[in-house]
Amino acid sequence: MSQRRSRAGLLAGVVGGLGHALVVLLLWNLFGFESLVGAFSAEPFYVTYVLLGAVGVGVALGVGSARRELVSPVLVVGVLLVGAGVTTWFGLRGGATPVGPTPLGWYALLWPVALLLAGVSGVVENRRR
Repeated sequence: MSQRRSRAGLLAGVVGGLGHALVVLLLWNLFGFESLVGAFSAEPFYVTYVLLGAVGVGVALGVGSARRELVSPVLVVGVLLVGAGVTTWFGLRGGATPVGPTPLGWYALLWPVALLLAGVSGVVENRRR
């Protein structure tokens, strides 16, 4: 692999990781969920898990897109994140008080599932070429 392509993969990973985490955090704050900074003192494992997952999913997508020129993993995660955000917004807009995790909360907790689905779609896309 060329050094230029390796740098592009690294840069895409950093940008993807930070970008995905930023979108998740912006939605988290937009919906008025508990402060992650405040929650860290009570539940450090939970907050670390959510934040590292958000960054990890973005890094995996960025590197996969740059190195293998894959599109489907980004689409899969994008659809899941937008779907979780929209359904959470409609639920909260309708005046519902969440009793358990909202769809965005489930997305944040179940990030390994999103990563697995993205990986499977990437393998399928790569083999179809």
